[in-house]
Amino acid sequence: MRALPFLRRSSLGAALAVAAVAAACARPAAQAGGTGDAASRVYVPPGQYDEFYMFASGGFSGQLAVYGLPSGRLLRVIPVFSQDGEKAYGYSEQSKPMLQTSYGFVPWDDAHHPSLSKTDALNDGRWIFINGNNTPRVARIDLAEMNTKEIIEIPNAAGNHASPFVTQGTEYVVAATRFSVPTPQRDVPIASYKENFGGQISFIAVDPKTGKMTLAFQIHMPGFDYDLARPGKGPSHGWAFFTSYNSEQANTLKERNASQNDKDFIAAVNWKVAEQCVAQGKAKSWPTRYAHNWVDAADVAHSEMLTGSKVLEPSDCPGMVYYLPTPKSPRGVDVDSKGIIWASMGGSGHLGRFDRSKCKQTWGDGNQCAEGWTFYKSPGPSVDLGTAPEAQNSADMHYYLWADTHNTLGMGKDTIILCGTNSDSLLAFNQKTNKWTVLRIPYPLNAYMRGLDGRIDNPKTGWKGRGLWMNDGLDPVIHNEVQHGWVGHIQMRPNPLAK
Repeated sequence: MRALPFLRRSSLGAALAVAAVAAACARPAAQAGGTGDAASRVYVPPGQYDEFYMFASGGFSGQLAVYGLPSGRLLRVIPVFSQDGEKAYGYSEQSKPMLQTSYGFVPWDDAHHPSLSKTDALNDGRWIFINGNNTPRVARIDLAEMNTKEIIEIPNAAGNHASPFVTQGTEYVVAATRFSVPTPQRDVPIASYKENFGGQISFIAVDPKTGKMTLAFQIHMPGFDYDLARPGKGPSHGWAFFTSYNSEQANTLKERNASQNDKDFIAAVNWKVAEQCVAQGKAKSWPTRYAHNWVDAADVAHSEMLTGSKVLEPSDCPGMVYYLPTPKSPRGVDVDSKGIIWASMGGSGHLGRFDRSKCKQTWGDGNQCAEGWTFYKSPGPSVDLGTAPEAQNSADMHYYLWADTHNTLGMGKDTIILCGTNSDSLLAFNQKTNKWTVLRIPYPLNAYMRGLDGRIDNPKTGWKGRGLWMNDGLDPVIHNEVQHGWVGHIQMRPNPLAK
């Protein structure tokens, strides 16, 4: 599992019968986490409904799994990018067009990062988007029916990992290339990687009424590896932030060759400026072909092949893209309620804080504004590569990061939470004190944290009504005490005896 957005069942609104919602809301409070033994707290009797849905990406299955909480029941596997014999998805003539691409019929993929549609930066329960990482695609699932309704292929791209991340009003779904391709696509020697290969950041517009996706424009970027992203919200609305590594633009032996530079970059993209440049006719039309697949009102799938894409060059659109020099392979990125950018450093085990107001210069050759960064070494064993502070590295690896802008954990607004991916923990950083709190997961062993999210279910019940959810990643774990792919819930008591 790569990500785990949660949604209260009643948020699905028009999709559900009133009686069903009432049944979900009427479940006894003891089962929601108040009293009784562990089994009774998660038991949901037959005929009643779980209060929440959890959506988990299926990775190489290419599908999206839906679990009920608190019961943990697998409610449905939604076929998206891969054939599903049980539902005849991708086998029947009615559904085959959903798996068409510009490369032909591709009935599999590696699905990551499900992301819910939003209104005013809050999940609204209309749709959920998920990426196809291998053949670059983004799918839209209608949560009223729990079925895939649309898939759009992303041209000029490869390794669609940094997607699909949704802006605060679902204006766009953003996506970026993890692996560069010749731009425009053509046959060139791999040895000419630095000269001929480039990245793309794609902005897919979403119709607010129907959800229909349209490739609005792309931005031609240097050929770095763009890994994860987060659109801004509140004071940073209109921006999107993308972590990247391999600023060396290496194409062989990347474990070594992509770790030579002291700094990689976070790309800060002002998509409102990009919109203005597109409106001014500054985008170039690139020749390309890509598939757009959808299901009509009769549940019959269709596929059309679209041509051409609008591509902006940063040099033609001043103020659209800023590169923030960032040490050692940044992975996760988020923005707090004050507009401060936070990043987890996968290559050095640091938490990075970037404050643009400290910059003496916000433009230049990519080496400016080192003064905007402050770094905090995460707790745990060190890997010291020298005596300088920046050489004091943590042995931990931080894949994901999350800014708790609503105090869902109860440790204070804008607490920054890091996945302690190599330390069986979550790491909470208090901005006011600059101190860490280690939330160790003692059982089950091998708590390989890869994603997290928070929820306030009932603000009137104190610590019982709020908490943090995290998932266990599958990638490197061979021996485990429990089955692979579990989900955990952390709640913080104000004191050990709090009831």
